[in-house]
Amino acid sequence: MDGGKQYVGHLFTVPVYVGLEALFLLFFAYRQYQVLDAVHILLGVTAIILVILLHELGHALVAQAFKMPGVAITISAMGGYCSYQGSPPPGKKILITVSGPLTNFLLAGATYLVFPGVCYDYLQGYLPPQDQLTYFFAASFFLWNLFLGCLNSFPLYPLDGGQVALTLCTTFCRRLDTAKHVALIISVIAATAMACVDYFLLSHTLGWNTLVIGFLLYTAFMSLR
Repeated sequence: MDGGKQYVGHLFTVPVYVGLEALFLLFFAYRQYQVLDAVHILLGVTAIILVILLHELGHALVAQAFKMPGVAITISAMGGYCSYQGSPPPGKKILITVSGPLTNFLLAGATYLVFPGVCYDYLQGYLPPQDQLTYFFAASFFLWNLFLGCLNSFPLYPLDGGQVALTLCTTFCRRLDTAKHVALIISVIAATAMACVDYFLLSHTLGWNTLVIGFLLYTAFMSLR
């Protein structure tokens, strides 16, 4: 154990840790598939964890390419994060940050090429029985990559988009407190946009997603105010 984190192995050249709070992530993943049978729940949860790991691996490999020391991945309550020592120049920091969502979009595109129309077919119930589990996993993998990539594109701190916004604000503003203030305003606007998209286009309810957005905004206030 290291500060409440358990080392579980290496993903390529990157050490991976799991925080105790990752139990919350498992609960979230289970809730997404709780109405299904045990096999589909296992496949769905595996897809979510794999998508998060690959997202963080995208950050980690670019950080290692820039020779950043102490690169590691930690799975936590809200997904995961890539940590490293030191402060790279703004350009490199932005590239490290955007590499996570970019990895998700590339994986989503690759999955779509291998399984054309897999999401539409799965949602419409057109899957052949013998391929049901394969298509279910592929559809879950595709959708969660697309979701995580889009989510982290919003400039809401501490999401990747919010970290890019803070880096840009810090670069162009002379004072750090001014940069944080501007980044916080951007985070509030992004959180409002996310809540509107969720309510009017997706869920039409104020439920679990609203709580997650609220928690992210709370984190932004605590970090940037």
